[in-house]
Amino acid sequence: MERKKGFGYGWAMVFAAGILYFFCGGLTTDGLNVTVPAFAQARGWNQGSLLAVTTPAAWIGLLGTVFFSQLVSKKGAKFTIILTLLGAGIVCFIYGSAANVIVYTVCLSLIYCFGNGFGVVANSALIASWFPKRRGYALGWGSIGLPLATAVYVPVIAVLIAKLGIGSTFNIIGVVLILFAVICVFWIKNTPEEVGLPPDGDSSISKQEMEDHLKAQTGYQSQWTTGRLLKNKTVWIMSFCYGLIFLVTVGLVSQMVPRLMSLGYDQNFSLGMLSLAAVSGVVGSVLWGIVDVKTTTKIATKLFCIWYIIAIIVLILTKNSMTGTVLGCVLAGIGIGGIGNIQPSMLAQVFGRYDYASASRVVNTVVGFIRVTSFAIIGITLNLTGSFDRAYVILLAVTVVSFGLAYHIDDTCIGRQ
Repeated sequence: MERKKGFGYGWAMVFAAGILYFFCGGLTTDGLNVTVPAFAQARGWNQGSLLAVTTPAAWIGLLGTVFFSQLVSKKGAKFTIILTLLGAGIVCFIYGSAANVIVYTVCLSLIYCFGNGFGVVANSALIASWFPKRRGYALGWGSIGLPLATAVYVPVIAVLIAKLGIGSTFNIIGVVLILFAVICVFWIKNTPEEVGLPPDGDSSISKQEMEDHLKAQTGYQSQWTTGRLLKNKTVWIMSFCYGLIFLVTVGLVSQMVPRLMSLGYDQNFSLGMLSLAAVSGVVGSVLWGIVDVKTTTKIATKLFCIWYIIAIIVLILTKNSMTGTVLGCVLAGIGIGGIGNIQPSMLAQVFGRYDYASASRVVNTVVGFIRVTSFAIIGITLNLTGSFDRAYVILLAVTVVSFGLAYHIDDTCIGRQ
């Protein structure tokens, strides 16, 4: 009975993390495929300009990463998840009715702020706490929520916007987020020890050891202060490596539909390719989790970069071939499915479950700052050239740089074990 209970609780946390990834990816990345053009058309705004303001909005939203990382350390992942879901839900009501670019940008900044809270900081800390050793498997399954956002969130939002308008659509999203926050009050558990279970489902850990773990975590003060983290070489190499990989991922996902339509494909085909990439991402999420566990997170990162390089080259060289386009979307999708678990897995590898939240204040902030420059790259390039191809060449070069950085990550655990 105890084993079944532990199995159920563990999978419940993984499933919850998947839903959080789903909402975060949909609101801050995938949904931009349809919401940016929808806002531009409904309000008469320039689409390239909206993409350009997305970057500063996301930078402002990164303040949430710093604040909510600290909140996770003080109050736990559960409290942070509930608070940020409520905040995002409330903002959605205002966002959908934004009448000018200033209100649009402020609301988008807040969505990034709260999205970073539940989708980047708190849920990965939750998984790192429940599965410190088997995090690759757990994150591999949990991060399926990211490609599912591409496959489900985007087409659903596109239909809702077409039928109800952008204001009513975001009202619905706001209600759903608030309802899920209420559900999380009863669902989420910060640590397995809280419910009398061992981390990783390790049956060799005694009840006394679990009690000791719980006491050690209660009120734990990490020695990894912000100043100490900023002086650490590994922190910077890791942050830039995964920040650049995330930059490429956002560039590929957020504008896949507009790029394909610019090549002459209709919206239905383009959305179909986005869904195909998402389905491939579901496979990729589990695949990269397995690669992480069977090799090391560092090796998985290097292989991931090589995979992205191949995918982008295929997308660039075969843009006039439907077969090549399909292949490129599949390859990109498999890669997209992995970044959500490889980056937090490396953070957990280096800092462990005790110091994870403290380290995430710096690492996730730097990663996020780099990641969202993707919108500026594509937006500015689109305004200057009218083509997505130049931006894809930049994304290819960025992936090569991240591959080089992956070689220099020291993955020795320096946090409390």
